[in-house]
Amino acid sequence: PRATTPCSILITGGKIEWHEASRYWAGYPEAVMYKANGKVKMGEFKLAREVPGNPVEWAVGGFGLMQFWNPDGQGFKKIKMPNGKISDFYTTVAYRTNHLVLGYKNGMMYLVFCKNMTAEEVNKLMAKFNFEYALLLDGGGLAAMNGEESFAKIKTTIKQGYAIQMV
Repeated sequence: PRATTPCSILITGGKIEWHEASRYWAGYPEAVMYKANGKVKMGEFKLAREVPGNPVEWAVGGFGLMQFWNPDGQGFKKIKMPNGKISDFYTTVAYRTNHLVLGYKNGMMYLVFCKNMTAEEVNKLMAKFNFEYALLLDGGGLAAMNGEESFAKIKTTIKQGYAIQMV
């Protein structure tokens, strides 16, 4: 089944849509790209109310890339569950799958589709795009594009990333 609520910090139009980081319950922050006071920035936060700015126009949480690459510090590793058991369930976002990345540079936002890559490979690829900030969104089944859409024209025989400029 598809998710029916956000799983990461989300602010739209100054309104908090989802209030906590995906691993907040285990004590971890997540990387958050946000726009406040007319500037796009990025940081690590556990709660939406911690994102600085008045007002915060929008904010999106996820897996930090480039200078915010911190898988262990953001809970993308084996972690202790509330029942005391150790689980690697939360490492799955880093596995080899299709990924979507939100990137920012020169005042423009980009959505990048990465076919069949690990989070580490995606992180290295984003450096080539020369983004100021990059945020890995959830991949796999929740990814909005899966590489089969005719408009994407993705060559599935080679590793590559595609940038879609958003206006």
